[in-house]
Amino acid sequence: MRHKGMTFCKLLVLLVLALLLTGCAQQPQAPFDGVIATSDVVFNLDFTALNTTYTSTLIVPEGKEIMADIQCDGGRIDVTITPEDGEPIYTGKRLPTSSFSIVPKTPGKYTVTISGENASGYAHVYVEGAVHYDDEPAENK
Repeated sequence: MRHKGMTFCKLLVLLVLALLLTGCAQQPQAPFDGVIATSDVVFNLDFTALNTTYTSTLIVPEGKEIMADIQCDGGRIDVTITPEDGEPIYTGKRLPTSSFSIVPKTPGKYTVTISGENASGYAHVYVEGAVHYDDEPAENK
């Protein structure tokens, strides 16, 4: 009888340990939790979780710049901007909170790639003058 009681106690202890260790396992990160807004002139990601990559194509007219507003509240945000038929004109890794502009050499289509790893915040990439978040044109901000 005593042997069965010891076996039961050992099994109970192993079960409790297994449950505790399962609770300590790293939970998978959500690929994306947020809002995406895209058009020919705007690519906005607002997120509480970004653990994936998104791309969009912007059409940039002659004389316009590509603008970017990045808010990094945590994690890693990367941005790459590539013309339709060329090498990237901008690559930013581990971007901090910042705003910047890129002057393309030629008008045309530009692919914007935004990646994140455990990131929260936002990435707004848009053509100069475009309405990019809320209802006010960028030149009025």
